[in-house]
Amino acid sequence: MLFSKSVNLFILLAASNFISSLNAAQIVRLGADAQAASDGLNSPVQFQLDDETDFRINKTITLPNGKKKYRLQQYYQNVPVYGYSVTSNVATTNKLQAMSGNVVSQLVQNEGFSQPTISAQKALQLSRTQLADLENKSPIQSSANQKIYYPETKLWVYLDEEKQPHLTYLTSYLVYKPAMSRPMTLVDAHSGEILDQWEGILYEKVGTGMGGNIKTGQYQYGVDRPNLNITVSGASCSLENSHVKTVNLTHQAIIPDKLDAITYPCPEYQEATINGGFGTANDALFNGNIIYDMYQSWIKQAPIEGQLIMAVHYKTAYDNALWNGHQMLFGDGQRLFYPLVGIGISAHEISHGFTQFNSNLKSKGQAGAINESFSDMAGVAAKFYRDNQADFSIGGEIMKRMPAARYLDEPRKDGYSIDNVHQYRSGTNSHFASGIFNKAFYTLATSKGWTIKSAFQTFALANQLYWNIDSNFWDAACGVSKAAKDMEMNSDDVVHAFNVVGITPCEAPEAD
Repeated sequence: MLFSKSVNLFILLAASNFISSLNAAQIVRLGADAQAASDGLNSPVQFQLDDETDFRINKTITLPNGKKKYRLQQYYQNVPVYGYSVTSNVATTNKLQAMSGNVVSQLVQNEGFSQPTISAQKALQLSRTQLADLENKSPIQSSANQKIYYPETKLWVYLDEEKQPHLTYLTSYLVYKPAMSRPMTLVDAHSGEILDQWEGILYEKVGTGMGGNIKTGQYQYGVDRPNLNITVSGASCSLENSHVKTVNLTHQAIIPDKLDAITYPCPEYQEATINGGFGTANDALFNGNIIYDMYQSWIKQAPIEGQLIMAVHYKTAYDNALWNGHQMLFGDGQRLFYPLVGIGISAHEISHGFTQFNSNLKSKGQAGAINESFSDMAGVAAKFYRDNQADFSIGGEIMKRMPAARYLDEPRKDGYSIDNVHQYRSGTNSHFASGIFNKAFYTLATSKGWTIKSAFQTFALANQLYWNIDSNFWDAACGVSKAAKDMEMNSDDVVHAFNVVGITPCEAPEAD
């Protein structure tokens, strides 16, 4: 819905900063004291957005105190502006108060700017033939002659590094050979120039029936653990309910168009032990439901839009798990892992979906590190939700040779991760750079008056309201601080937690 009826919005800039360059768009960073209204606003310092700019509500969050927060996406000439939105309350006076976020001005372009010169199909074709060396090391160099799945294109107004606006297509699709890849590409909708690319696959590095593995021990659902939440139709049972569905990929690398739930004679589903896993499909369904319930109970929102698809037995002897933008795919492991359906890894992958449907953080750079870190937080949160015990490690249930894959309390314990922003360098692997926010989360969750639950709720709210596609460490930390205030928690504790890792929330980073 439109927030305003195509009227100019006036922004009070008492707590705002400007970043501008010659002949470029201007970015306005709104602070907590900024306000906006559609008319009747009296202030000695005002800033007027472009005539063809408006804001549209794309998310409404009800806080624990009953108050509402709104995330408003900026549009220019009816096209969303990539990475720019504001968060605010909506008061009974129809004014926006406590506005926070980045907005763009001086976007003035000619009338034909928002009408693309090339078609969406052409942009998709260009993205397939001009794949660069993606940061996440895409396994493909060109997809021009391959079948693609789930093709998507969307128009955005995108600002390049010089803050020059481009009408841009964001394209994405899946290919399965020689390995699964999801190239994400920004294509100039007038010139066809490739403006940015990155790999969109987010890999993890790292009824009744049996479950568990050699490390956790075997257990039985309906005896040692609660019954599985399944669907019964006569004498036939399916590993599916309204929230979660488990499917068997039978070691295929290409995902079928139609994914049916595993169906079997009631009441017990039994499958052969594989790589030390006693009930991989049962564990996937059970853990999927735990994670879904945690999000509904703590965040008041499903983790993703639609049913969780837990696809097990992906490939043969595959030592990984991933979110491909549509489903969770779990390998059976080989040398490093038992089947990768443990609660922590499952929550990690599902939470990449949560991020995709909220802040939509990129999977590269600082945004990629924050993306990975939030998924690690979710893994810790899911274990706490299930067991009511704190465990700040990830992957311990499925690792064969190591106690865990990552440690939020001591990120450097894995031998690769960093735990301070001053250790970060451009190109640092996102999984290892996640240690910065992981350490901040641990510090906050163990602070007086905080728990894993309240810390995760706060980071999740920041993901819903304050983070954007290209958020950096400082802006994202600022969002967590604001989310703490929304949650009526002590934001000073958030500042302290980020100070521990070298970040001062809401302050621009020091130049190298």
